This record gives sequence, C-alpha cells and structure tokens, in this order.
Amino acid sequence: MELEELIENTLRRKHLEEMMDRPEKEHTPLEGMDNEQIKRFALFLFEENQNKSKQLDEMIARLDEIGKDLKEANKKIDSLTDSLLKANSKAEKVALEYKMQLKEYKKLEKKHNALVERLSLMNTQTYASSKSLKGIDRKKTVKGKHDDKDDFEGTPTAPTTEVPQSDSAASCDTQDTPVAPVSKERPYRKGMRYNKECVGTPIIHKSDYTMLPKGSVVISSSYRKIRNIVSYIEEHHFEVLKVKHADGRIESMFLPMKDDARADIYNEIVPGTSITANMLSYLMFNHFQMSTPAYREAKNRLSDMDWNTSPQNLLNWAEKGAMQLNKLIPALKKIALQDGANVNVDETWLRYHAYNKKRKTYMWCLVNRKARIVIFFYEDTTDDEGVQKHGGRNRNVLKEFLGDAKIKSLQSDGYNVYMYLDNELMDIEHLCCLAHARAKFKYAYDQGSLQVRIFLELIAFSPPANPDESRSELMGKALNYLKNFWNQIFSYRNEGEYSIDNMAAERAIRPITVQRKNSLFFGSVKGIQNSAIYNTFIETCKQAGVSFRDYFCRLLRELKKGRTDYENLLPMTICK
Repeated sequence: MELEELIENTLRRKHLEEMMDRPEKEHTPLEGMDNEQIKRFALFLFEENQNKSKQLDEMIARLDEIGKDLKEANKKIDSLTDSLLKANSKAEKVALEYKMQLKEYKKLEKKHNALVERLSLMNTQTYASSKSLKGIDRKKTVKGKHDDKDDFEGTPTAPTTEVPQSDSAASCDTQDTPVAPVSKERPYRKGMRYNKECVGTPIIHKSDYTMLPKGSVVISSSYRKIRNIVSYIEEHHFEVLKVKHADGRIESMFLPMKDDARADIYNEIVPGTSITANMLSYLMFNHFQMSTPAYREAKNRLSDMDWNTSPQNLLNWAEKGAMQLNKLIPALKKIALQDGANVNVDETWLRYHAYNKKRKTYMWCLVNRKARIVIFFYEDTTDDEGVQKHGGRNRNVLKEFLGDAKIKSLQSDGYNVYMYLDNELMDIEHLCCLAHARAKFKYAYDQGSLQVRIFLELIAFSPPANPDESRSELMGKALNYLKNFWNQIFSYRNEGEYSIDNMAAERAIRPITVQRKNSLFFGSVKGIQNSAIYNTFIETCKQAGVSFRDYFCRLLRELKKGRTDYENLLPMTICK
C-alpha cells in the first residue's frame, strides 16, 4: 500500500511540473470576432479616446488658470509682506520715539514737581510766622534721601538764592519747616548739555521673553544705547554691457535695475581704477592727514579687512585721483590770488629719492583766510646759472606762482624771499609773525638767558636798541629779528583783516611735517606733486567746513556728467 501511494505522488508531481512548464496562451479581445464586430469595437475605442482627450485638455486649461491665480496670489502675498515689514519698521520707530518722548516728559514732570516743592518750601519759610496762616494745619514734611542731590540733567539750572528767615521762623522746629537746599550753578557747566541724540537710524534689538527663567516676571523694560563702528571693504560686481548703437558707435554702459539701491556708486568710480571715490578719499586722508605710509596701509590695515594688495597699487590710484583734482587748481588759484587779497605763506623741507640718493627740496603753502582756500605748490625752478632744479626755496618758486597777481598783503615768517621777490621790496604790504619773534625769545630763555623774560611777558612798545655784547648770542639774534622786522611785525594794526601771526599757514602745513617723520622721504617728484594736490583740497575742505570724502564723491559724480565749470565745483561752492 505504501508503494502505490508513493507511485501516485510521483505521477502527480510530474504532472504539476509539466503544467507549470507549459506556455500560457495570450488572450486578445479580437479573438473570435468577425470583421463587423472588430470595426464596431475600433469605433468604440476611438470615441472613448476622444472623450478622454477632451477631458485631459479641460484639466490642463483648468490647471493653467489655477497656476495664474497662484502667481497673482503670491504677488499679493509678497506685496502684503513688504507692506507688513515696512509697517513693523515704522511701528518700531514710532514706539522708540514714543518711549523717548515719554522719558523726556517724565523728566520734565519730575522737574516741575521739584520746582513746586521748592516753591512751597520757600513760601513756608517766608510766611511761617505770619498770622494769616493761623489755623492752617502744617503737616510734617519728611525729608527724602535724594532731596540734597543736584538735579542737573545736562542743562544748567537757574541758581536759587537762599531766602532769609525771620527770627520766629528761625526759632521753629527744623523738622516742621526744613530749609530748602541751596543749588549753586557750576560755572564750568554753563551752557553745556548732555548729548542724547541718536546717531543715524538706531538698530533695535529686542529681548526674547520666552527665554525668561521659569517663574520670573518682567518688572520694566528699557533700551540700552550702545554705539559700534564697522570698517570693512565691499566688493561690487557690475554687469557692463558693450552696446553697438544704430550709428555704428560702440559704447560700454551699465544699466541699473530699478530696485538696485546701491547702483549709484557706479558713478563714483575713479577713472582708471577699480575703486570708488569714497575709498580713495579714505586712503588719501589716512595717508596725508593720519601720516600712514602706503606699505603700512596695505600690509596692516587693508590686510585686516581681508584684502591683500601692494603699496604700489595705492600710489597708482592716488595719481589717478590727483589727475581729477588737478583740473580745479587754476580756478582755486584764481580766487585765492584775486585783486586785493591778503595771503599767508610758509614753506617746509622734504626729501625725495632720486638716482640712488636722497635730495632735499621744499613744499610751499599759501593761505587766503577770507576766501577759505589753502594751496600747496611745488614748482620746478631754474637757478641763476640756468640749471633746472626740482623745487627749491629760492624766490623764483614764489615769484612764478604769484605771477601777475595784485595781492594787497603777504604775511610770512620774515624770510627774505618773501620780502624781495625782484631784488627790491615789492609794492605790497608785508607782515611778519609776532609768534616767531616770541618763539626766538622763548628759545633763548630755555637755553638759560634769563634777561629775555621781560620780552616774553610784554613786548616793548618802541623799537629796541642795538643788542649789547654782554647779552647771550641767542638773545642777540632774537633782538635783531625784532628790530629788523619791527614795522612788519606790528603792521597787523593797519588793517582789520590782517592777523597778528602767521599761524594760518603754520597750521595748514603741519600735517606735512608730521608725515615727513613717518614716511622719511618721497619715492619720486611725482609723489610730492600728488601730495601737494591732495593736501590742497583736504585743507581747503577743512577751511570750508565740509568733509573731504563727501566732496570728492560729489566731484566725481559731477565730472562724470561732463561738467567743466570748475569754479562751481570747488568745496566752498559745490558743498553749500
């Protein structure tokens, strides 16, 4: 029996394997149909396909409409978001202004209350013994811990005088009628006030109330004013288009986007460079006013801002900027040397590197205080033997600079070049510096000549006699200077516009003397000429009370427009 079951199972397994290996016959819907049935079935499928295609087109059109609606909705959302951000910014500013005004109001209210209390105390002191106050209940006044403190909050308070007390009032109990504290105005605070103004637009930093410790409660809230300075270099990439016009002309231009708020700095690019006028003025102010050499600016300051450049780049850019400023020198000189002008003149020595050695030369400075103009000049001269020289201290430098100018007066330190430009006294009024005369006496006094003390305290009102041989040599030089230039020193009394000293030129030329100690020498004559141009406009901007950086940026904007009316592009005209 077991053998029969085994044979049966083996046959069944073999039959199953044959069934599994047999290929399946594919069934098609056209199987068993005649031609008419196949034609009707094809028409049915075509109609169904057409219906599905129409439905698909309708769905695509609907999706397009939904996409347009979504785009319009996104635009509205973006505009609403921008409006909300602007509204939030305005609300924050209004809230800040409100808090500041509320703070000022509380201070005024506090002052008012303090004045009312003082007035009541003064009335109490004055009328304490009067019979008209009989029957009035005088309440005991408790003295606070801040009553004796000064209420100075930045503006000087009016001084209060002590009110005299009558005998009866003086005999009263001091606890009932306390004496008002006498506030004495401090003379050195007269006219002073605290600077509480905001610098620019404040940046608001709010606290996150969700980070408060558990169980804590906020009692009050106030803003702490902190100031910070940020110095960094921005790199802008402008897409410049090379355009061919209809007439065949080719031009490179930058067309800014309407929403590009910083695109205007493209008009401040210094011609021939890759920096703006703002940055060049920053570099030149550091170089000529802060006495920072080019190598120190490049290797220290700029490298700290992640910009590694060579000192020669700074010098090349300085020359490009000087070329633009040099266009205005003739107009500046014309105003400074106009007919009847009163000028101050001085000079200082410099060194420059030439032919493997260092040579000494001179930079000149002319100041017209009334016109608020300072001009530095460095001219090539020819000596009496016809030899060409770079700069110098002889009379030809000043003579060529003045030209045919009909100035009224010239004030100097008494150097003969200023006095005798044509081997004889010029037909102008010469003034000398009383500060120079006093400085010579001061030097003699410091070296031990005590006889000059009287001259330091009071300059004599009559020309001094010839110096005595018994006096020191330094005192003799000081007396000789005072005697030789006596009339020129006191010529300042002849005209109200004259000055008593030559400090206008001395102060203007001071930055060059400081730079001389830091940089030691110039690399070339061109560097000296560039220094003269930049110092001219930096000092003139100081005289006009304007920022050299703002002036230089505005000047390049106007020059890029093609303006050539240079007399209207000076610091005192363009920055009004």
